[in-house]
Amino acid sequence: EAVAGATTTIDQVQQTVTPGQRETQHQLRFHVISSKGSEQRIDLPPGSRVKSVRVDDESRAVDEDSQRIIVPVNPGQHWVDVEWRETVALGTRLETPAVNLNAPFVNHSITLQVPAGRWVLFAGGPAMGPAVLFWGVLIVTLIIAVALGRLRHLPLTTGHWLLLVLGLCAGWIQLMIPLVAWFVLMHWRSRIDPQRLTRTRFNLLQLALAALSVVTLLALVAAIPNGLLGSPDMGVVGNGSSQYQLNWFVDRGDATLTQAWVISIPLWIYRALMLVWSLWLALKLLGWLKWGWTAFTHEGYWRSDRISRPDAEPKS
Repeated sequence: EAVAGATTTIDQVQQTVTPGQRETQHQLRFHVISSKGSEQRIDLPPGSRVKSVRVDDESRAVDEDSQRIIVPVNPGQHWVDVEWRETVALGTRLETPAVNLNAPFVNHSITLQVPAGRWVLFAGGPAMGPAVLFWGVLIVTLIIAVALGRLRHLPLTTGHWLLLVLGLCAGWIQLMIPLVAWFVLMHWRSRIDPQRLTRTRFNLLQLALAALSVVTLLALVAAIPNGLLGSPDMGVVGNGSSQYQLNWFVDRGDATLTQAWVISIPLWIYRALMLVWSLWLALKLLGWLKWGWTAFTHEGYWRSDRISRPDAEPKS
């Protein structure tokens, strides 16, 4: 006698969403195992227009305007591929469709392709998926910026440090280390008495400060075109995800595919903000360099004097 239970099993589901400016492309591929001949029903979201349906790479006739697809399934193992499109323009929030397979499934993977002209801010969905680490880094660096603003002897206020962090945290946050070191060391240089140092130590100190100044200045200058022409590094990690490809995984589901979402804005907004930040940095950098030069040349910038020997005879 036949054992009671399900006659079909969906053991793998691969879903890919590719948004565009005017419509969104969808691809659904799943593996079904059937113990007897049956029909696999697939309910698409309203407004979907079916492009193609294939079973084991063989095309099946389908109504383009129908949101319900019925695929005959023979006994055995089969791969079913469904492609459709939605006239949904790429907006601030994009959500993967709730497709109903009308059967339980396992091993559901979701891939969302992010266009190159978008700036990903947040992403969510199943627990196993991408995480945007940028916001955690931003909170920590903002706290550090507030703490640095309490150093009143430096030519930067709390607002200056906050603006520096906001401009550098999307890819150049490591530049804050030499930048902070430069301001602190230049302040220390303006307070020390060069006469207490030997000529060699003083000159080595000046060379080290000059090298640090050049490296920091070049890094700041390089950060400007990177922000104007490049893309922000939002620290998107998790389940093999990256800035332009978000991957989720669901171990099992009842019938409707689990949905994932992403919030993004046009990349030109980031570049416009970086343009304003670059202009502000260029104006402030002139004043900071003047302050640094004053500290660097405090009581001289180089010593070439020679220490005379006590037993040397004075010249007539």
